[in-house]
Amino acid sequence: MQHATEPQKTGSYRARFEVYGEDRPVRVVRQRVEELHAPRLVVVSYLPNETAREMLELCIRSIQRHTPEPHELWVVDNCSPPHLRNWLERERGLNLVLNETEPVPMVGLWQRLAGKRPAYCGSYANAVALELAACVIDPGTRLMMTLHMDTMACRAGWLSYLCGRMDPNTRCVGVRMDTTRVKTIHVLGMLFDFTLFEPMGLTFRHNMPVYDTGDFIPLALAQAGYGIWACPNTLWNPELLDLLEPDSPYRGIRADRSLDDRNRVIFMHMGRGVAISQGEADSKARVEQWLTFGRDVVLVHE
Repeated sequence: MQHATEPQKTGSYRARFEVYGEDRPVRVVRQRVEELHAPRLVVVSYLPNETAREMLELCIRSIQRHTPEPHELWVVDNCSPPHLRNWLERERGLNLVLNETEPVPMVGLWQRLAGKRPAYCGSYANAVALELAACVIDPGTRLMMTLHMDTMACRAGWLSYLCGRMDPNTRCVGVRMDTTRVKTIHVLGMLFDFTLFEPMGLTFRHNMPVYDTGDFIPLALAQAGYGIWACPNTLWNPELLDLLEPDSPYRGIRADRSLDDRNRVIFMHMGRGVAISQGEADSKARVEQWLTFGRDVVLVHE
């Protein structure tokens, strides 16, 4: 696996990495450097419109507000239009990997030329972005967490809670366990032991429709004898809503909510955020509810 040759310090540089047989030129902007024991939180970004940009900004603000623990926050942007992503470079303390080529599978090139996107293009793009992050992040880093941009950290201590679930046996934890295809931690919020990434030959590669982006990591760790763990989540267990306070604002939001062991919502995920922002799924009202709830509730919550 390739890694950046630049020293781990603040600044910017250009690099090229081979990901899935294709050369990927990137620009890296590093504004924050923490010790290797501090988790690296990696948000994958693609901004086709202003609504998606607002969604990413809300994700970033929620992490900044509710994560006092030492950490590095990285955004890997998948070739968004410059006028929608340039603001990222003005964000203080944010680390960036700016992918300069659209991550579309070569097998779908003819479809792209015909104006059609190949199947599972989003999964492929997500995988490419996370592989680029793994190339840039120091291999001695203890923990890496993958995040979707339509997520929000909802309570201070959320990251410590997840890190506290890691032990010598449990090497992968997350905000949601999926069992739709296989039993695995969903990549939307997956924290794992990054020191095992290179030695075990782990990969974010997907093999849809069975294995989605990141599925192979908890599966490989489980096969090697390590434990995996995920928060209780309302997507698969809606009865968990009964454990919330009767007047909790988190009862009414249309999203999946992850709870800690005191039955408090610590993390939320809307789902299909980029698609919804483009009008490809659900309704515009859903993303408007998400943005309003984030600004009026999550960002003012202690």
